[in-house]
Amino acid sequence: MRRSAALPLVLACAVVASAACSSTSSTTASPTTTAPVASTSANASASAAPSTSTAALGQCAGADLKVTIPGWGDKPAPATVVAEIDFTNVSAASCTLQGFPGIAVVAKDGGTDNFDRETFKPPIEVTVAPGQTVSAKTSGGLGIYDPDHPDKNSTSLTVDPDRLLVTPPNTTDTVSFPWPWPGQQVQDLFGSTHLRPYVYPVGVQGN
Repeated sequence: MRRSAALPLVLACAVVASAACSSTSSTTASPTTTAPVASTSANASASAAPSTSTAALGQCAGADLKVTIPGWGDKPAPATVVAEIDFTNVSAASCTLQGFPGIAVVAKDGGTDNFDRETFKPPIEVTVAPGQTVSAKTSGGLGIYDPDHPDKNSTSLTVDPDRLLVTPPNTTDTVSFPWPWPGQQVQDLFGSTHLRPYVYPVGVQGN
């Protein structure tokens, strides 16, 4: 009788044990959640975000620019030359220009006179799209000396130019323009007794 009573007790323990195993199995399965997937998606979104930002434009290099002088080479020679310098972006990408171009007159005797910088108006950064042209104005450029009407000249002093040198802002790429009017001189306003010719920053209007 004691043995037969023990059998139901063993069976009951087996049922309890089975239920306990089932409960343990359910508990260990719970960590399998979708949280890691959500975390991966968030990381992907975060890494993709910088693609919407715009990269800063670089400064225009000398090779990006075509330099021209309106009226240069016109016949007959205009009364004033080098009223402005034009810069055209010939590259395939936008770039920026800021500051003053260098402008120098080289005489046939080897002397060199530089345009001063007009610092009253500060430089601004100008974005130049492909094919676009921006200008640097001067104080009036160089007046061609008129020997037939001396009273119309600002001075009797003259310079016999050989060429004009132009250097775009923030570059070392100088463009040389041979003097296109042989025999014609410019009024020498580079002396200390005259207001020297000067140039404004690119994109800034003159007076």
